[in-house]
Amino acid sequence: RAPTFHIITRMVLSHAAACFLAVLSLAALQCDAEMQSFIHFSPLLELRTEQPEPPTGKASSFAPLQIHHHFKGLLAAAFASILAASWIRQRSAVSYDIKTEKDPLARDLRLPTQQAAAAPPPQPSILRACLVLLAWMSCSTGFILYNKWMFTTGGFPYPMTLTAMHMGSCYLIFGCFSWLPQHIRRRFMPDIDKAIPTDIYLQGLLPAALLMAMSLGIGNLGFLYASVAFIQMVKPVNVVVTSIAGFVWGLEVFTTSHAIIACIVSFGVSAAAFGSISNFSTVGLACQLTASVSEGLRLILLQGVLQGRLRLDPLTTVYRFAPSAGLWLCCVSLVFEGDVAFAALPNMWVLPLNCLVAVLLNVLIVSVIAETSAVVFVLAGVTKDIATIALSVCLYGTPIRAVEIVGYSTSVAGICLYKVYKDHLQLFKELGFFRGIAKVCGRKFGIGE
Repeated sequence: RAPTFHIITRMVLSHAAACFLAVLSLAALQCDAEMQSFIHFSPLLELRTEQPEPPTGKASSFAPLQIHHHFKGLLAAAFASILAASWIRQRSAVSYDIKTEKDPLARDLRLPTQQAAAAPPPQPSILRACLVLLAWMSCSTGFILYNKWMFTTGGFPYPMTLTAMHMGSCYLIFGCFSWLPQHIRRRFMPDIDKAIPTDIYLQGLLPAALLMAMSLGIGNLGFLYASVAFIQMVKPVNVVVTSIAGFVWGLEVFTTSHAIIACIVSFGVSAAAFGSISNFSTVGLACQLTASVSEGLRLILLQGVLQGRLRLDPLTTVYRFAPSAGLWLCCVSLVFEGDVAFAALPNMWVLPLNCLVAVLLNVLIVSVIAETSAVVFVLAGVTKDIATIALSVCLYGTPIRAVEIVGYSTSVAGICLYKVYKDHLQLFKELGFFRGIAKVCGRKFGIGE
């Protein structure tokens, strides 16, 4: 009876909470449908430089679906309910696992499972890897430009709210993965049924979820104040922030080579950021730096708390983080963003499509990691960022100076050096930066052998 009760409890709590989020969101969408007048939205901050014009005159095709000020409250209540249900489910799962391990009779009553014969590893397909890489790069670039359009001329200048909706969409769709066949679950979310101990949840996952919410929400907020090119050129500072945090917490070994690489990236980012005259944005720079610090602290926190104790695949990590991150984003949006006005949207499919792209992007990231190596992933990420900058310049007419190009190229070179350094850490410890680089190049190109 205990296993049956445990399984039923997990299924009911998980999927009922997911359905509750969907029902509350749909109810909020219809709650103000009878109102005939538009609700003019208030700006997020007076410092914003790019604000969409409020709807005037011609009614939008999305005008019948008006939402009053209770939408964010309902969304926050949905996330709080999901968080409570997840907590109860985790406690139930952990308690059951502990009881089963301590009870010999319960262990003996477990049904034996036949282990399937190990299948031969799939042969790598260059064509499949190239297609997955191309899909990820296209989706990521398009998603960034999509968000920029949403926040400026698309009629939805609410980055915190939109990020919270991304969290809710990921939770709903990734939660449905538990209903899929086992071979699909093992490919994308092999750890979805893994129980998380209470101490790890409170000390690691919960603070990391809040930091992830800050990184995503404040990072999106930067697009309200700065151009896409400016934000992308500042993003390599993540390497510097993560390195400093690793040094402080003792999770990274301080070496002269590491410090030199961090200085190279810092110099490149500084040249790209402060070399811009027409694109420079103090608020945008502050938002991106805050997002980078949050992301660096999140990685260090997970590395320090979960080191050797718990490993989760990327999609399961997002699934576990989504309720806490969504609740935090809703609370922040209630304070700073005011009421949401859906009447300014050009049509009713803009928001759902944006949320689906966010979910698809997470799935593609996992596919790229599975199909390619870490080196290919890093190089493809650099190529993607360059393509994003080039497209933003073409679409938005953002002027780019030579000093910005030189600065960004320097920071990209620093990122590539950082990857080489991490792959040959012991060599750089023994020989230093310059001799280590010469040795690696000699091995790669057969020089001095």
